[in-house]
Amino acid sequence: MLKVLIPEKIPAHNKGEEAIFRGILKTLDFVTEKKIFLYSKSPCYDKAQYAEAAEIITESLIPDPTETKAKKILHVLWYIPLHVIYAFVYRINHGFARKIFKKKLWEVYDKIDFVLAAHDSAYAIMHNLLIIFCKMINKPIIIYGTSILPFLHRRAWVRYLTRFCLNMADLVTVREEITRNVLVEKIGIRRNLVKLTGDKAFLLEPVGKEKIKRILESHDIFCDKESIIGITSVYKTGIFNTLQFDIEKHINIMAMIVDFIIEETNAKVVFFPHSVGPDEANDDRIAASAIFDKCNHKESIKLINGDFAAAQLKGMIGCCDFFIGERTHSVIAALSMKVPAIAISHPEDYRTIGILGKIVERDKWIFNIKQLEEDSFKQFFLRAWYSREELRKSLHQKIQLVTKMSIKNGEYLQELLKRKRLLSKLQMNIL
Repeated sequence: MLKVLIPEKIPAHNKGEEAIFRGILKTLDFVTEKKIFLYSKSPCYDKAQYAEAAEIITESLIPDPTETKAKKILHVLWYIPLHVIYAFVYRINHGFARKIFKKKLWEVYDKIDFVLAAHDSAYAIMHNLLIIFCKMINKPIIIYGTSILPFLHRRAWVRYLTRFCLNMADLVTVREEITRNVLVEKIGIRRNLVKLTGDKAFLLEPVGKEKIKRILESHDIFCDKESIIGITSVYKTGIFNTLQFDIEKHINIMAMIVDFIIEETNAKVVFFPHSVGPDEANDDRIAASAIFDKCNHKESIKLINGDFAAAQLKGMIGCCDFFIGERTHSVIAALSMKVPAIAISHPEDYRTIGILGKIVERDKWIFNIKQLEEDSFKQFFLRAWYSREELRKSLHQKIQLVTKMSIKNGEYLQELLKRKRLLSKLQMNIL
């Protein structure tokens, strides 16, 4: 059995994260028997959602990026010394390390065959130390389908540290060209180490049409009888993480836009929550409810308030005629179901610009939230709405290509494991 550690959270509350996790599992289909150890900050919820797909652990070297700076510092001050001591003891006397380090995290380090990390735009400074640690205990580490954030190349000391450490990784796959170019040209990562792939969420299979139809009809939504425009709007996270943006202003503008869309298209607007917690700031239903309260045409708006799995949401979004998303993976769900979609993001969001830029024309389909005003978005929407069929016709071929690129994550991983002699014929599915 192949044993894998993912030492960072992939919270099932966030359905884009869940879609990535399901995609990771899909890329590992070449392994007949595998066990995934997954770090979680919401262990009860993630255990219930992921069930037998992963064994949940509650400790990690990587601090939670959503924590305060003080908590991150305390986390680092505790876990770095522990990892250094463990690594030295492990190298000197493996058996003794097992005796004195008895918590689950250390047991997992001892069991695993390799580490998968930086699954999303998650690569941070501490991932550099994780790579060093993995090298010290002789465990392969794969940076898997990542995007990076601008801070990794804008500060010289971070750039040098990342170059030193990332060049020691066993494999680096990136899901868009912006990250590949930054890693190779600005940071100095070896070109042959960095492999261009696709976002693993494209591999998520939606729930069947009949089940989706029943779910939507239970919410008085009838796809075969009315035009549906889906929206995912965020409250205090997502695209707001890196922006000083007035939340109340955002809600007011979105309410005016929703009323305009209904008047212009005579469609029903449905809000789909692509994140439902674990707190209010990460619950898209809060934003949807606040926008709904300020709309005039409430009779033409539906709120999906349940907690649905990523595969269910993808199926529901696939029933829309058009989609507007403030979460990247809600737009990925739409486009991969051949639904024309506008993404609302900002220019420094490498993942949105890079991933969706393979599929749509940036100027026509990716709206800069820094320019979010009622009139500017109305004009942007109308141009997109009246060219939606043109995009829809091109999506079939483009999504096929992107899906093939996403599968390459697993193909590159399989090649590596064969070279490392971690994969026997008995462990492999014959593809």
